[in-house]
This record gives sequence, structure tokens and C-alpha cells, in this order.
Amino acid sequence: MYRVDQSNYVTGMFSGHQSIEPGFPDAADLLAAWNYYTAPGTGFQVFFDKGFSNGSPDYGVGIGLQAGF
Repeated sequence: MYRVDQSNYVTGMFSGHQSIEPGFPDAADLLAAWNYYTAPGTGFQVFFDKGFSNGSPDYGVGIGLQAGF
């Protein structure tokens, strides 16, 4: 995770694992995310995913919300 400023963070992650079922391809993905915090423990995330194996989706995008109590 790289802190750009007080509210903005950028994250990059590689994830890979063996297939859960024998005979199916392993998974390998690269994920990049931007996190924006509006208050401590509260914010949102936008992420992009690129798969590198037949066991992973070709591409993915998503958003997430975080709320602190």
C-alpha cells in the first residue's frame, strides 16, 4: 500500500493459488486498487483485476465501501 496523501492510498497485489478441484486450472491475478478515506475508518475503494491464467477471469472491476462504527 502506498500513501499518496492524507486520504488517498494506492494498492497493488498479486494473488495466486492452486485449484481447489483436481483437474481444474490454477488461479493467478494482479489487482490494483485506489482507496479514498473520507474519515478515519470510513471511505471507498475502486479496484481493477487482471487474470493471468485459465483459472482466473480475464478482467474484473469493482467498488467497495467501508464504514467505521
